[in-house]
Amino acid sequence: MYNYSFTKASQLAVLANKHQVSMGEITIRQAMGEQNLSRDKVIYGMNKRLGIIRESIQKGFKISSRSKSGLSGGDAQKMAVYQDEQGLLSPVQIKAASYALSIMETNALFGRIVALPTAGSAGVVPAVLLAVAEQLKSTDEQI
Repeated sequence: MYNYSFTKASQLAVLANKHQVSMGEITIRQAMGEQNLSRDKVIYGMNKRLGIIRESIQKGFKISSRSKSGLSGGDAQKMAVYQDEQGLLSPVQIKAASYALSIMETNALFGRIVALPTAGSAGVVPAVLLAVAEQLKSTDEQI
């Protein structure tokens, strides 16, 4: 079996080009090889994580109280209704920011941690991914 390992986006792009498949397909193949899982199990795990991300976003939008530290709570709701009068942010950027805040607020109140690629990103990557996917009307399989 071919080694589909990569550590940088540029390496991922090279592998996808070399094998004439999408970057998503390379990622699936990498997971299959590294975790010794079937394709179905990898896809199942990806769909499960996507559901957790969506759940975290929805829970975050329901938070109106502040966290114990007082640093977060209710900001996702504010960002979701924000109107950019200066025209600096597009609707999809505002949605991505509100999703990221929602995930962070869920995490701050000890909800499920959305660590993609790490917990340090605090939900920004999945938030942008979902906001753009919704804008493009992408299916879960495309995501």
